[in-house]
Amino acid sequence: MKIYRGRRSVLLNHVTVVVIDQDTGRTYQLPGNQHELEWGYYGAGPARLAEALVRDLNPSLDQEDHMMAAFLVKQDLVSTMPSESWQLISSEIAKVISEGLEAYK
Repeated sequence: MKIYRGRRSVLLNHVTVVVIDQDTGRTYQLPGNQHELEWGYYGAGPARLAEALVRDLNPSLDQEDHMMAAFLVKQDLVSTMPSESWQLISSEIAKVISEGLEAYK
């Protein structure tokens, strides 16, 4: 199981998204340019965060499924997350992806 945590530092004008992989004990920053990741609204920054979350969780998705999954994660999770900080568990993201992809096929 992975835990994804996002935090905004208003003073430093910086966001950080960390991944805690409980299966391996590894903690790392979500791959990608941290300055381009955003959440809490509909826009390009939240779209990039959704894409990065999907890629980290399920890198084997083909391009079409990846694009749809990223759209679903942005719409159902990323756009509604609180501005200051948030936490998602991999199973929450996987559920949105599997239910959404199943509905569209």
